[in-house]
Amino acid sequence: MKTLTKITLMSTAIAVFVHLYLAYHYYPIKFGFSSGPSICSINATFDCDAVAASSYSDFMGVPIALWGFATNLIIFFMVFGQWLGWTEHPERLRRGALSLITISFGASVVMGFISLNLHNYCLFCILAYILSIISFFSYRATLQEPFFANLTDDILQLWSESKGIVFAFIAIPIIALVGHRMALEAYGVTEVEKIVKSSILEWQSAPHVDLTVVPALASGPARDKAKLVISEFADFRCHHCKNAYPSLDHFAKSHPEVRLEFYNFPLDGECNEMIPDKSGISCRLAYSVMCAEKQGRGWDFHHAIYDDQDTINAESLTINSLDEEIRKISEKLHVSVEPLFQCISDPSVADTVRLQAKLGVNAKIQGTPTIFFDGRMLNRGQLIPVMEAALAAPK
Repeated sequence: MKTLTKITLMSTAIAVFVHLYLAYHYYPIKFGFSSGPSICSINATFDCDAVAASSYSDFMGVPIALWGFATNLIIFFMVFGQWLGWTEHPERLRRGALSLITISFGASVVMGFISLNLHNYCLFCILAYILSIISFFSYRATLQEPFFANLTDDILQLWSESKGIVFAFIAIPIIALVGHRMALEAYGVTEVEKIVKSSILEWQSAPHVDLTVVPALASGPARDKAKLVISEFADFRCHHCKNAYPSLDHFAKSHPEVRLEFYNFPLDGECNEMIPDKSGISCRLAYSVMCAEKQGRGWDFHHAIYDDQDTINAESLTINSLDEEIRKISEKLHVSVEPLFQCISDPSVADTVRLQAKLGVNAKIQGTPTIFFDGRMLNRGQLIPVMEAALAAPK
């Protein structure tokens, strides 16, 4: 029995940290502050960040991961307290803890079935489901008295002899809600509902822009088949664009009815008439992505450049050293290097990027990233709550 209790404690303790990690990565993805993929985002199929961007990732506005953290934390202390004999009614506390474990197990089963409807899977989420199963069966085997035969008496004694169990259950939503509030304050988005409402109202009254130029990159269904078309204008040296791309990318991946388009808008006068300063660097990055797309790796190149942005933004960077970085990215992504550089030197590629930048100028873009939803500019469109509201808004 002690061994089974230790297994329960171990599985629950691991679940606490797994859920805490998932909650830690939920907020940057949800609110456009991500600086890179999580360690459990391995490929297009096993992508925890895409799952975090889905509409199934929260309950009552609080991330599922935070609910899981609070629940498993309370379970751990209840099981630990029962094991050390901190109560005069150890079997009742055991049954109380098992009730909570059963709820956690049931939630895992439900979330597991929901995962089957998603196009992406979260390995850490699957690990959390497995841990809840282990906790359920290991702790269930420690019962020394029947569960259901004592259920009525346990309920009647809650407010007299077992108030601690009541407080334990109440502590779960308190921990989840307080933790959620603290996270929102940390990211400066405590007024998220007001932000969403304001953004949607501005978007619905914004003028429609005909984005007739072919985008540099696109994913999802064709425009006439998509429920929502997201069009982003961005520069590869822009830090805010780097933070925005994971949220946009993962939202599109978790919503197969959404089309995501990327337009180059380099903040570089060499290929953008709106910008007085010319370095050639942002333009060359745009050319490289256009050319990588001709080899079917445009989005991968797009992501890799943003992930390598600190190196690319170094003050000492020159065109020659930039080409070396482009070469390294190409080799890492198995993009043919020589055809890529031949394409970069093709004047028609520069003309295409200028055409995309000109489209942005005509659309009255003032900075990057600028995001359009169905042809109308949407401020704070990199925030997933804003995206979800726009997707649900009547067209």
